[in-house]
Amino acid sequence: SQVATDEIKKRCMETVFDLLMVYESEFFKAELRIEMLLLQLLDQDSPEAQAIACEGVAKLMLSGIIADDRLLRSLIILYLTPETEDNQALRQCLSYFFPVYCYSSPLNQRRMQHIFLETYWHLKEYRESLEGEQDMIPPSQITLLFVDWTDPLKAVEMKDQAADSAVQAELASDIIKALLIGKYPVQLDANIRADLTIAKEDKKILCQMLGRLHIPADLDHDKAQQLKILTSALAMHRPLKDTVAKNALTKFDNALSKILTEQLTGFNEEDHMQLEELVNRFDWMEDVLADDSSEGEDYGEHNEPTPHKARKVPRARVQAARANRKRKAQEELNQEVDKMLDSDEEEEKEEKEEKDEDEDAEVESALSVSGMSDGE
Repeated sequence: SQVATDEIKKRCMETVFDLLMVYESEFFKAELRIEMLLLQLLDQDSPEAQAIACEGVAKLMLSGIIADDRLLRSLIILYLTPETEDNQALRQCLSYFFPVYCYSSPLNQRRMQHIFLETYWHLKEYRESLEGEQDMIPPSQITLLFVDWTDPLKAVEMKDQAADSAVQAELASDIIKALLIGKYPVQLDANIRADLTIAKEDKKILCQMLGRLHIPADLDHDKAQQLKILTSALAMHRPLKDTVAKNALTKFDNALSKILTEQLTGFNEEDHMQLEELVNRFDWMEDVLADDSSEGEDYGEHNEPTPHKARKVPRARVQAARANRKRKAQEELNQEVDKMLDSDEEEEKEEKEEKDEDEDAEVESALSVSGMSDGE
């Protein structure tokens, strides 16, 4: 029956996670794509099975056995999607997991920083695809979650990990770079083209997020100057027309000048841009700013500041591409499972051969003893 099948599936999933926790070195030394297997396990129709998968992946990530950006992003999407709204076991597990995961390690906060913009884009796309009465938290609340998860003041000091007070300063740099380019830095397959343009409303939300980030007074000189250069470039070369966004950026820029007084004393953008190290670091920005014909709020919506011009495609094509990627992932997963099964069969065959050899040796020994007895 279906109930029996679901129960077997849940028991199998629990066994898989128990094996990964206990024998992680053996599994991860082998050429098996465990991350792909875990991504497939998270995609379950059964709420109970999905909750088991989330709990298992969460345990693996908390223990440091798994450190995969795609898995982390998948957990966040599952946590915020309205489809899991009634799955209390899943929601309760993840509501506990994210704070513990982030505050227990500066490295984990770095991972949250790295995936923020791409995760924000995925959640935004998901929210726009909702139909009927479905709803999910607004983008502004998504940014508040990431501000909380990446707050270095909440991170617990670890003996084997140095404190990382600059994580939100670099998150601010990531956001301003995206605003300068006008697009989300999302990695898509080479044959997939989607509209990654940052919408006007999202620019406002991201600018407001900047003012909530912690900028440490002892921030490294290079990072402080880099952040100032980016902020000044956005204000001068890509001015925001939205009043709220513009005021938020100005407030953030003024806060930088006050907090980083020592690092920015005598700071001159042209002088520092002439330094070889900084020129190499910002040569990508020179290409972006080379064409000032696209000024104002519309720079990311109509005129493209980079040569890689992405055109808007129908949502159906994007969904078809995602389905194609999912199908390929399933095929790869099946191949990995076949490899695991073949390996098990090979081991069973070897064990059987060894057992047969032992039995033959015992028979020969018995015959030898019997022969000796007859001789006597």
